[in-house]
Amino acid sequence: EMNREMGLLDLVPEVILPPPGNVIFRDDFSGQLQPGWTFAGADDSKVILNSRPGYLLVLPQDPLAPVTQASQLFREVTGDFIITTRMAFQTLVDLELAGMLVQSNDGLTVALGMLLATGDRGSFRGLLLRADRGTDFGRATASTDLEDVYLRLERRGTSFRGSYSADGLAYTLIGTVSNDLSD
Repeated sequence: EMNREMGLLDLVPEVILPPPGNVIFRDDFSGQLQPGWTFAGADDSKVILNSRPGYLLVLPQDPLAPVTQASQLFREVTGDFIITTRMAFQTLVDLELAGMLVQSNDGLTVALGMLLATGDRGSFRGLLLRADRGTDFGRATASTDLEDVYLRLERRGTSFRGSYSADGLAYTLIGTVSNDLSD
């Protein structure tokens, strides 16, 4: 039996509209999901609320499957925003990725998450901010050995800033990418 702590999320997401900073959505995962969540690539058996109080455990369909088959829990957010989440991440296989993804109706994406990757140039375990613009990519990375990390993704127009924190108070900028996402 494999213990899959990968993808544990706490306070996912807390969405804030800047300014004036009003919280428009928050889910503390205390017993049941708040209304508005939709599953993609997952079924109810792959999303577990009560394995650890305040956390949501999202199990992959198959850890070796392509990312397009990943278990996803999503909800609609429009306009400018700040999304903050706390994530516990323990990697089991190469190219494992967990985090948050913003996707437009036309399929363009911005992703922020933890990644484990090994290759010819060595091994990387850290944070990845990536914009898929269809014909090209923008990306920023930061190495870290944190297994429990706060992630923050901020959108202002076409600019997306990704940051991380060990304590949820002091954030370090990973980088900024641009993407012209529709709603």
